This record gives sequence, C-alpha cells and structure tokens, in this order.
Amino acid sequence: MKSLAFVLFALAAASIAIATPVLASAAPTVPPAKIAAAAALVDKGRAFIRAHNNAAAIEMFTKAIAVDPSDAEAYAARGDAKANLNDNKGALEDYGQAIALDPQYEYAYATRCDTRDVMNDDTGALEDCNKAIALDPTDAFAWERRGRVNYYLNDYKSAESDLTKAISLNNADGEAYADRCNARRALKNFDGARADCEQALALTPNRPFALMARGHLEEATGDFDAAVKDLSACLAKDSADTICHFYRGMSYTNHGDWAKAKSDYDAYLAQYPNDGDALFNRATAEKHLGDIASAIVDAKAALKQYQIDGRTSDAADAQTLLNSLQN
Repeated sequence: MKSLAFVLFALAAASIAIATPVLASAAPTVPPAKIAAAAALVDKGRAFIRAHNNAAAIEMFTKAIAVDPSDAEAYAARGDAKANLNDNKGALEDYGQAIALDPQYEYAYATRCDTRDVMNDDTGALEDCNKAIALDPTDAFAWERRGRVNYYLNDYKSAESDLTKAISLNNADGEAYADRCNARRALKNFDGARADCEQALALTPNRPFALMARGHLEEATGDFDAAVKDLSACLAKDSADTICHFYRGMSYTNHGDWAKAKSDYDAYLAQYPNDGDALFNRATAEKHLGDIASAIVDAKAALKQYQIDGRTSDAADAQTLLNSLQN
C-alpha cells in the first residue's frame, strides 16, 4: 500500500513555506511604480498567510498579478495560499505559471514538488524536486520533499540519504526526522528509526504525523499497545488523519480486537474506498465477526483492486480469503 500518511503533513509544511524567494525578473515593459505596487501587495498577502487568512491572501496576490502579470513571486505565493486551502489543482497551476515566467525559480519547483506529492504524482514530484536541488543544493525543504517522494516510490535507501542531507542542512526540522523514521523502519533499521521518531516528537510534539510515524514503527515491531496509544493520540490531535486509523486497525487486528479493527478500517475506507489492503483487512475482521456477506463483498473488492495494481501475490491472498468465505 502506498501510505497516505504524509498528505496532511505536507499541507502543514506548505502553510509555513512562506519565506520570500528570489524575485523573478520583471518584464521591461512594466513600469517601476507598478512593480513596487505589486511587491507591496505580495507582502500584504504573505502577512495574511502568516495570520492563517488564506482567502484574503489569495485576494491580495490576485491584485498583485493584475498590477504586474509578470510577477512570478505573486503566482508562487498565491499557490502557497491555495495549497493551504487544499486547492491543489489551483496551486499546481500557479506554481506552473511562476515557473513559466521564471524557469530558474527554485522555490516554485520545490513547492510544486510538494503539491504533486500531495496529489500522488510521484514522477512529476521527483522531477520538480530534482530541478529544485539542482538550482539550490542548500534547500533543505527540497531535499526533505524528495526524500518523501522516494519513500513513496519504495526507494528507501535514496529516501534515507535525501533525508539525512535535509537534516544536515536543517537539524531543527521535525518533519525530516519523522520521514527518516519511516524510511529507516522500511529498511528495518529499527533502532535508527526509533531515535528519529523520538527526535521528531521532541521537535514537533503537537504534530500528528510524528505520532503516526512512531505508531507505525511500534506496530511494525510488535509493540501493539504502544502503537494504539500513539495512533489514538494522532487521531485526537487530527481526526481527519485517517492513515492513523489504518495503522491502529492493524494493531487491533494483531490484538484480535476485530470490532475495533473494523471500525478503524471503516473510517479509513470512507476516505480511500479503493485501498486494497484496507479492504482485505476489513474483510478479515468481518470474517472473524461472523459478517460473512460483508466479508465477501470486501474480499472481492480487494481482489479486484490488487489485480488493477498488478499485485499478484496479494491478489492470490485475496482469492484464498474469498474461497474460504464462499465454502
């Protein structure tokens, strides 16, 4: 399963990625007074972002663009505000326009990488992060986002390497430690993963993603009680962070607490109804709860999704589960 754990965390990062980037070169036809007026509007818009008023920020950036349509910074800044409002398509368009105006605009590549990551466009995100790093090898944010993309691409060694670089550039970034915790867990470097998760929580104690990363690690290493505690804390901080439902469901499954496991898979599948692993796991829980009719429906859906995804071994497991339900 491609984890969606990073989705909300990426948007939170976008909300703080508001440092002023290098200004794009203004078109020579724009009078200096208009350039200055547009810049002032951009500054006001960024102040609105810092105040968490993204709608007002978008209005300011749109005014700046009307004054100076060649202002790449105004487009990128409006992309930030749109990303904060979960308008990822709009953000993608604005970052693209900023890059069209200034092909050397490193910040726009880095933030478009982030948005493409959220939209599950791994190939596009990787291309953008590669470009950002080529333009500015000191951008810790670009290294961290590329590490995250490589994790999603199951290239865990590259992910760990990128995240180590990000940490060397900014060792106060809790996101990078949480991401590296995930990569090291996948590489079965559990001691290293545990140290990274602890550091992530020390730096960002109120971020649900850090709790998710540690909870997933605990689930993977068999500490199911601790996993349930951390993943419950994750959901208490952000009930919309549904990946914590998925991993908590796995922990309840390993405890044999089938009713709670099913409840967590219900919550996760309400948002991601085509996730084969969640469908398979819910079918297993339903089987143990005696709800054979529902289990058959979920097992068939899991089988279909595994076949679509080309996961032959998992499809065989789903078929075996379905056979056991129909006999």
